[in-house]
Amino acid sequence: IDYDKSPNVHVISSSLLGENSYAHHADAALGVAVVDRFTRATVQYIEGENGAGARGGPDATLGDLVRSYKSVTLGANVGHTSPPGVSADAVRISDFFADSTVPEEMVEGEEYGIFVPRAGN
Repeated sequence: IDYDKSPNVHVISSSLLGENSYAHHADAALGVAVVDRFTRATVQYIEGENGAGARGGPDATLGDLVRSYKSVTLGANVGHTSPPGVSADAVRISDFFADSTVPEEMVEGEEYGIFVPRAGN
């Protein structure tokens, strides 16, 4: 990643180059994977025990999350990089997954039934 062009970007990958990211289980009726092991492990960590919240509590960090992944369970090694001088242990999971973008109010456009930004915003 080019941190000059993308500062403050933390990257987590489900597998390293040359490895596969495996499905957790498939739906026999659909014939496709429903969720991959990495996503399932991430959701389980964030939801915590019985949906009680992140295992590390409200102060759980990105570093805690990355350390929670087990290559034996995932069948791959999780990749992670952080911006220079920023530790994954300094980034709370709630900040990593939060979005600070303020959505624009949208109105339905006349052409093609698409949504377009409201004039004047």
